[in-house]
Formats: sequence, structure tokens, C-alpha cells
Amino acid sequence: AWAQDRGGTDECMEVGSYSGAEACNRVKWLMGSQWEGIGEEVLELVTALKLFPLAIEQAVAYCKENLVASPREFLERMKSAPAGSLKARAKKSGRGNEYPESFVEVLGLIWQQLVDLADEADPSGIHNLLRKLAFLYPDDIPSDLFDETEKRYLVVLRKFSLVSLESVSVHAMTQDAVRDFFMGQSRISTMNALVASLQTKMDRFQQHKKATHFIGARYVRHVRMLVSHVREGDKELARGDILRLACTATDYLRDVVCHFQAAQIMIENLLVTIFTAPKPVRRDSRLSTAQHEESRHLLLFELA
Repeated sequence: AWAQDRGGTDECMEVGSYSGAEACNRVKWLMGSQWEGIGEEVLELVTALKLFPLAIEQAVAYCKENLVASPREFLERMKSAPAGSLKARAKKSGRGNEYPESFVEVLGLIWQQLVDLADEADPSGIHNLLRKLAFLYPDDIPSDLFDETEKRYLVVLRKFSLVSLESVSVHAMTQDAVRDFFMGQSRISTMNALVASLQTKMDRFQQHKKATHFIGARYVRHVRMLVSHVREGDKELARGDILRLACTATDYLRDVVCHFQAAQIMIENLLVTIFTAPKPVRRDSRLSTAQHEESRHLLLFELA
């Protein structure tokens, strides 16, 4: 188990494993009569998955969708490409203290199948949706950030225990693994697309109109999470656009909910990381609104 800061949101997460008996009982309950009488194989499966709950949930979801006859058949599939090659990459990544390599292998199997379930006109669309989800806050993701095709794909992802649709959410470990192993060359294009989508929504927010404050509340956590994933050297990132988005979120954090420190940290971290500004603009309670605006306008002018 471990605790981790989630994009400056001051929230912690702890992840543990099942006991062997708990894991076997969970699989048997999920599979029902389909795997009756093969308890030994079920134990082999959960042991191979390191008793990791999320890996077990997603593996069982895959088995149910594909009518996999037995746990051993599933384990054989895990050895095939691309799942097999992912195991070596996962081992080299040093992320083993966060999630087991077998979790990445299970995701690899699902990832491979998702292409077959996507529209022929855009077979990568369902992968791109999962990539977008990996950069947002894990809970309460607004569905209006996605187009109609992507909304249909959310239903497909739910079948594999990749998302929950009661209020759209995705497990933080799934997000981590997607960012670590399934981005390919799409990382920057994914982030740029999200910047555009979030800015369209945040443009409706006006700090002096209370009727629009719900917009900031709905989207600002997703802006903060996206900004937290900016890396030094992201040269192709639309830097002016993401700074504008961060500044819009700052207006909400500072002027509506009075989270001065959160606003300051978000902007300064963004500047230091990608713009390498020697003197980050400080945004805290000691600066007046006029000083905030003057500093921001000067900064935007310099970066134009």
C-alpha cells in the first residue's frame, strides 16, 4: 500500500491486496457457475495476478466478455503478444511497488480487444478515449467533454471494468498504467485535445456571475489534474493554451473559493516545469486582483 498526491489535490490513495481466500471467493462470485469445480485453477489465476484487486476485476470482466473456458486458458492468453512483451516493460519501469506487472498484462489483453469493438471508421477512437480519461481527475468526469461516439465507447469500457458510469469515473491505477504503457505517440495530442475541450467549458465561467460558478466547480479539478501532468520538455504542447486554461481555473480558485495556495501552486509549477520561467508569477492573498491581472497579462504577452 502507498499514499500519493493526486495532482495537487491533497488527496491520498492507499491500495492493498486480497488474501488468497478473498481473491478466490471474489472470482467465484463474479463468474458464477461458469467456473464451478475448478478452484485450483482459480487459485493459480489470482496468484498470477498477485492478488491485486483491480487486476482480478478486469481479468474476470475480460473472461466473461470472451467466454473464456477456464483460468488456465486466460493465463495462456496473457503470455501472448502484446501482453507478454508488456510484462518486460513493466518490470523495467520500476513501478512494481505501485502495481504488479500482471496488471499491465491484463490491460494489454483488453487494449488489444478494444480495437475490434471500435468503429471501423476510427479504430483508434476507443484507445484515444481511454488516453483522455488517464489525464483527468478520476471521479465525476463530465460526460460532455466527450463526443457522441466516445460516450458510446464508455459503455464498452465499463464492460471491462475500466470505468464506472454512475458518475463517470476511472480507477487511478488504470490511469497510471495507461499513461505509463499505452500512450504511444499520442501523449501531447491527447493533452492538447483536453485543453481545448476544458477551455470551451471554462469559457462559460465568469467570476462576477454567481450563476456560472457551478462551471468552475465542475471542471476545475480536471484542469488541475491535467496541468499536473505537464512535463519539462513538452515542446509540442500548446503552451499558451494550457496557460490560459490554468489562469481561468486560477480565477475560480482564487476569487470564488479562496483557494489562494492551490491557485499559486498550479501556476508556478506549470511555469517552472514547461516555461522554465526564472521568476514565476506569485499568486497569493497578498496581491490585489489588479496586480494578479497585470502580472498575468504581462506573462501571456511574454509567452505569445
